[in-house]
Amino acid sequence: MIFNILLSDTARNALNGLSRDIKDKIKEGLEVLMEEPWRRRSNADIKRLRDAPGNWRLRIGDYRAVYTIVNDTKEVRIKKLTHSNKKKKIYKQVGGKL
Repeated sequence: MIFNILLSDTARNALNGLSRDIKDKIKEGLEVLMEEPWRRRSNADIKRLRDAPGNWRLRIGDYRAVYTIVNDTKEVRIKKLTHSNKKKKIYKQVGGKL
């Protein structure tokens, strides 16, 4: 089953503020979420966030994407996108820990 990737305005703004090469790497990383967005595999460092039910984290190099999965509509909703040096702040905003 294929999931659609949707970016929140916050995530889209963060992505648009990055250099072209980093933006391309992140887009490529997000594409792995199209199939089984909850399953960790060699090309997808995925973890469920503790204390934040329904929230997941994808590591893409030095960046982190926080997302939710909506099975009914087959959507992966990217809520936040940030550099790893700001990850604690983002996880706190969504109410979770790794």
